[in-house]
Amino acid sequence: MDHGSPGASTPERDSSDGIPPVWPRPQSLRAHGPELALGDEATLIADGDADPYALDALRGLLHDAGVRTVNEATPGGKAPTRGLVVRVGGRGAAGALRALRAPERGDLPSGGYLLATGPVEGRPTIALSGVGPDGLFHAVQTLRQLLVKPEGKGSAVAGVTVRDWPGTAVRGTTEGFYGSPWSHRDRLAQLDFMGRTKQNRYLYAPGDDPYRQARWRDPYPAERREEFRELATRARANHVTLGWAVSPARRCASRPRRTSRRCCARSTPCGRSGCAPSSCSSRTSATASGTATPTPTPSAPARRPPPPHRPRWQAPSPAIWPAATPARPRCP
Repeated sequence: MDHGSPGASTPERDSSDGIPPVWPRPQSLRAHGPELALGDEATLIADGDADPYALDALRGLLHDAGVRTVNEATPGGKAPTRGLVVRVGGRGAAGALRALRAPERGDLPSGGYLLATGPVEGRPTIALSGVGPDGLFHAVQTLRQLLVKPEGKGSAVAGVTVRDWPGTAVRGTTEGFYGSPWSHRDRLAQLDFMGRTKQNRYLYAPGDDPYRQARWRDPYPAERREEFRELATRARANHVTLGWAVSPARRCASRPRRTSRRCCARSTPCGRSGCAPSSCSSRTSATASGTATPTPTPSAPARRPPPPHRPRWQAPSPAIWPAATPARPRCP
């Protein structure tokens, strides 16, 4: 099977030296020429529809790597004649990827991306192209791990071509344990880690949070609501969907429809904060920046009548369970 297609099961990795390890391991990663020096100046040429969070991450990456000046130019516009060129999305990136002999885009699923580095028309070039709302952000996170700093030299990026896509649609973490909960700072750091490693789901469900169990009808204190807003903002920047789980416990069993309506009403403040709440008997969903939208709860199936009560020590009735299996008739 061709490892360059999403149907492949084994990632392809070139065995050449000089390529730093990338995790999660890309589906296809090949060496392509020598390392590419970043220098002190770079020009960023991004398509108009490029993801703003991916562009912010890319600018921060270049500054952290020692690029002092990041100029920005529009596709087709006049760009500086020196320094590194970074092409992001659109026809410009597609042309640079072809010039660098990157694999074809083909049937890349949502979240997939192409990345290549090398000289194009005599200029050191990095080209990135993504599929769907997350692909470009994933490409930037891979580029982050391909940066190297040779001894006695400035920062550089490994010469590579990459074709990658997510192995599964949902990749994330559930904070669902009992005991000492994570601090707000821990949760922010977790979201940053998830963004760097291309995870996309974070479910807030601490076992000892009373506001999602016994006190689920009560609103969170103002300080906690502000923390949720900050978590939602950080989650959006890392392309992570932030979820909140409610567990009304026995209320759902005794009054499922009434509890379902209250769960939806209870989830509204959380939805405004930016998380996507869910409940046991009804589910609501939202983007990290949207308002939760409840979906109708399907009608419950008819319940079977309970079995007749009998003590444990009483033998089952033959009408319910045969006392003995009838003998098989013998063949003549």
